[in-house]
Amino acid sequence: MKYRLVIIGVLILQLSCINQTDKKKPESKDSQTHSALTTSKSDSITNIESTNMEPQVGYKKYPSEFEYYKDVYSQEKLMPADDILMLSITDSLFTKNPENELFYFVVFTKSMIGSDGFYSEALGLSCYNFITTKSTKFATHFSSEPKLTEDDLNNWADYIFGEIQISRENEELEAIMELEAQLIDDIKASKIEYKELIERLIAKIKTSHNRTFK
Repeated sequence: MKYRLVIIGVLILQLSCINQTDKKKPESKDSQTHSALTTSKSDSITNIESTNMEPQVGYKKYPSEFEYYKDVYSQEKLMPADDILMLSITDSLFTKNPENELFYFVVFTKSMIGSDGFYSEALGLSCYNFITTKSTKFATHFSSEPKLTEDDLNNWADYIFGEIQISRENEELEAIMELEAQLIDDIKASKIEYKELIERLIAKIKTSHNRTFK
């Protein structure tokens, strides 16, 4: 557990340092505002500026984080990239920009497909933190985006349970019961379809538990 947190912490610290360094650099003449991506629900991605990325040895070179996110979005799976670039997906999930949050949510969700190693651990932690702090937002995004499927909900459940296994080892069932009580309380005033989605998610988390400890 400590080793996992140290690794993730170091990578996130590196990402933070890189972002701070980029802010101090004079803006390149080649920087530009990316065109909006329109989803089937008319959500769009607007006013996202290109950020020059360092060459990535052994991986496809992406001119910006956003170009990498667009690739994950269109391919609907995690694309091999520099560790810090991949980790930036988990950071983008918690964006405070309402115009971009659905896009980032889809990118994050699709990045679960094909993930492994340290990134999977970062995914699990982010999944758990998001569902416990933004449960209504989770239900809103998942219900409104046709690109997201039942398989994607299965992945969310598996990663949430994976984090519970790490953070609440030998207390998994108790932790699931606590999570269920919290989520039900969080969405008690929400739409019926949101409540049903959260109930399905909880059922899938329990299935992951039963499959593991059968």
